[in-house]
Amino acid sequence: MENEIEELENLIKESEKTLQSIEKKVDKNTDEISRYFDRINDKLFQLNSLLLGMSSIFSYFKIAQYPKWLILLCIYNLTRLIYLEYLNMESRRNWANLKLEKGETLSNRSTKVSLDVILVTIIYMALTLYNIFFN
Repeated sequence: MENEIEELENLIKESEKTLQSIEKKVDKNTDEISRYFDRINDKLFQLNSLLLGMSSIFSYFKIAQYPKWLILLCIYNLTRLIYLEYLNMESRRNWANLKLEKGETLSNRSTKVSLDVILVTIIYMALTLYNIFFN
């Protein structure tokens, strides 16, 4: 009887260690994923800033009949990127304060905004290249 109790206690201790190890791995992987998203968002911000400068030069010097409304699309995208940075900041703050539900909701929203920014950037680049080479 005592042997069985000791075996059960040992099994419980081992399962607790395994659970703690899994939780550490999940936390580490979550941090890595958020770092990758940060890097992607930083690159998108740089690309959109470059595109905004290029668009401004093209429209100012009237190169290839560049439409000015494309500049507004780029500015829209930059404001979305700033909003995305705000969402990431709030999400991390909530994760740090152990408000997990709210942090998860903000993370999901920031993922959707990030995908939106990527799509708008692709559309913007396609429209810019079309206007440069085919107009």
